[in-house]
Amino acid sequence: VRPTSAHRSPKPPTLSGDYLRRAMVAHLAAHEATFDLLVQFQADGTHTPIEDASVEWKENLSPYHRVAGLHIPPQPVGEGDADARCEASSFNPWHCLSEHQPLGNMNRARRDIYTAMAEFRAKAHRMPTRVD
Repeated sequence: VRPTSAHRSPKPPTLSGDYLRRAMVAHLAAHEATFDLLVQFQADGTHTPIEDASVEWKENLSPYHRVAGLHIPPQPVGEGDADARCEASSFNPWHCLSEHQPLGNMNRARRDIYTAMAEFRAKAHRMPTRVD
């Protein structure tokens, strides 16, 4: 994901544990946020291996392709029960069509972590567990 918004928030002089959240709240109070979702395609098994996450995929061999855009309009953040609903939410990249599932051994390991975290969050917030 690459930001495309023209506005950039300044880095605070002191970095608190929640400085990114504070910056997001301030930014979205007055500005939109836009992003491009980019992907790289495998060029070959040597220079862009799926199973070896230690190899950097060079952009000259596998350029980024924009596949979607994300637009977040200006809005109040963290009002009402929004924080609680957010904390109770989970994300799983395997909740998709089989041909879109993540590839490689690192992503297979992450699948178990996503499942465990979803179960943890659901239990912590007394929500039903939904694991896809």
